[in-house]
Amino acid sequence: MMSAVREKIASFISPRALPVPITAEVQGNHYGTGIASSQPNTEDLLRETKGVADIATRAISNRLGSLNPQVKVGTRNEKGTIDAEVLDDHVLKVLLDKPHPDFTRQQMFRLVGQWVVTTGDAYWLKIRNGLQVPTMLQPLPPTVVEPVIKGGFVSSYAIRDGNGQTVHVPATEIIRFWFPDPETVYTGEGYLAPNAVVHDAQAFAQEHLRSRYQNDAIPPAILKGSADAVAPNDPQWERWQKDFQRKYNNRDGSHRGLPSQLPPGWDMLMTQVASGADITPLLEFWQSNMLMNFGVPPSILGRVISGDRSAAETNQYVFDKHTILPIAEMIQQALTLQLAPDYDAALWVEFEKFISDDKDYELKREDQDLRLKTRSVQQVIEERGGDPEQAPWGADPVGTMADTPYTGERIEESEPAPTEEAGALFEDEDAEEEVPDDAESPDEPRSVSSRVRQLRAGYFSPAAEWARVKNREKTFKKRMERGLRSVIESQRVETIKRLRKVMRSHARASVKVEKIFLPKDWKKAFAARVEPVRRAAYLASAGEAMTGIGLGQEFVMNEVVVETLKTQAGSLVKNTGLTTQRKLRKTLAAGVKAGESQSKMISRVNKVFKDRRGNAATIARTEVHNATQNAQLESFDQSGVVERKEWNDFGDNEVRDSHWDAYIEPANLRDPFILSNGAVAMYPGDPSLDPEDVINCRCFVTPLFEDEE
Repeated sequence: MMSAVREKIASFISPRALPVPITAEVQGNHYGTGIASSQPNTEDLLRETKGVADIATRAISNRLGSLNPQVKVGTRNEKGTIDAEVLDDHVLKVLLDKPHPDFTRQQMFRLVGQWVVTTGDAYWLKIRNGLQVPTMLQPLPPTVVEPVIKGGFVSSYAIRDGNGQTVHVPATEIIRFWFPDPETVYTGEGYLAPNAVVHDAQAFAQEHLRSRYQNDAIPPAILKGSADAVAPNDPQWERWQKDFQRKYNNRDGSHRGLPSQLPPGWDMLMTQVASGADITPLLEFWQSNMLMNFGVPPSILGRVISGDRSAAETNQYVFDKHTILPIAEMIQQALTLQLAPDYDAALWVEFEKFISDDKDYELKREDQDLRLKTRSVQQVIEERGGDPEQAPWGADPVGTMADTPYTGERIEESEPAPTEEAGALFEDEDAEEEVPDDAESPDEPRSVSSRVRQLRAGYFSPAAEWARVKNREKTFKKRMERGLRSVIESQRVETIKRLRKVMRSHARASVKVEKIFLPKDWKKAFAARVEPVRRAAYLASAGEAMTGIGLGQEFVMNEVVVETLKTQAGSLVKNTGLTTQRKLRKTLAAGVKAGESQSKMISRVNKVFKDRRGNAATIARTEVHNATQNAQLESFDQSGVVERKEWNDFGDNEVRDSHWDAYIEPANLRDPFILSNGAVAMYPGDPSLDPEDVINCRCFVTPLFEDEE
């Protein structure tokens, strides 16, 4: 089959199709293409790689040496696409990491970079063991290797050893990295030869300065004779020049700085020559031109053009993407096509992601994400490698509940919250009050004094209550989130541990979610790490409500409260566990169907728990809100003076259509609110509501007392 393919390809590149005839040598077994190239030979190119060309070449080769090759294999998933699995322990990966006893991986790729950029060619020789498997890679300088063309293909390579002997090595034993020369497609072309004019011009200028500062230490001058001047004969002239050089040499002359004695009738005139100051602009131009031709930004070499770090990082991005990536792709393709098939035709080699982010672009996108509430400050900090725990204020997207004041219309209608301490709000409740002449007689019953009514109105105004809602969220949400993340991480570790055990002792098809993850197994972990936060939030909210009612009562932790907290805890364990279980079941089923390895299955599990960890903030916010609003309602009930309750929304355009308080009538304390979509809820965040009415809800409840209308 391969011979038929080769014959077909050869027919497209037959001698008749080429612009010039192929020589008899090319048609035989000798190397060469029979086509002349204007590119200098390899020895000259390597010899001339100096100055700016060498600086640029080293920058490129050093970056290539830092890349990490990965060995991958494809697995087909249920959607008909191919997923790549990284094989960290494959023998090919081991070979690439330790290619030669004398050369490290970094040195091998650095050599490839030096040779390819300079000459367009680089070669590795495969050294095989007794089983004909490559176990070592020998770098070969391009000066000793030439391809042998036969039938339109590289059939072998001619290699000259140190003794000048030439041997032919089959093409399958050589890995060739190269950029084809457009003039002669079977030879390589680097970056230096096409820029020879610029390189030569710069080299000539530098050589001029080198010669001047190395040898020309005598002040440049000419002697001008008058009409009556007597010209010296040759011996006199030679003797005078030597004497002048000995005395006035700028380095070691004995008469430096002293006036010179001249023969009668002669004057000395100092002359100007091209100096460093004269040539510097040209040198800088040629340097910039050469660096541009090689694709190396000056900042990569340490020349700081802008003090803005993002500008330097953007230059690194440009360098990686437009200079390093084309060479890296050529190298990984060469390894995939010429080395990987010696182990498995399904393998390929690909460098680990190395292109740095365009920092200017990333900063603009980051700013946009923050403004559009796509990401929170904590997410940005975490993506930058920082500790999000150091910014507890940044858990929510900008403009949400964490940092936005209440802006409802009722703020203007209500008194601002009192500034006194909560415990002192009603300290003068029983103080003697001045009674107007037309007031009710003392014998007539009064439910509560006007002073208490005023204090309650201020304490439970929407603006004041919203401030407390926000403070509770700020105080308890982060603590609950930390607890949730801790449990999720424990779940991840245990699940992977169980998965490894199942895959070691059973067939892959026997991997079932129920064997590695069950929600009920984590009740104790939730009880120890999460529920104390819920209890603290519940009691704090209930205590605040009791203080605002102003009867001096304390909140009672009765059986109803205990059962409520227990129910909420069980619901959290069940719902979060079932969600995690569902996600695990789906992804593991796909992995089993695709026949994935253990490492790939573990990657799937890690992905699920990473997503769950990202959901912890939303879960914590919702659970804290549920607990505190329920506590408000229970406090109102225990007080005995609250008969009705009122639903309050945040008052902005983000409020759910069904949550607008203008369309939700106040309700009796023990009756549910009826939302505009027909749903019923005892309080905002009621877990009996559908998730779309609960998650991230910012509504809150306030009391209506028996004497209020």
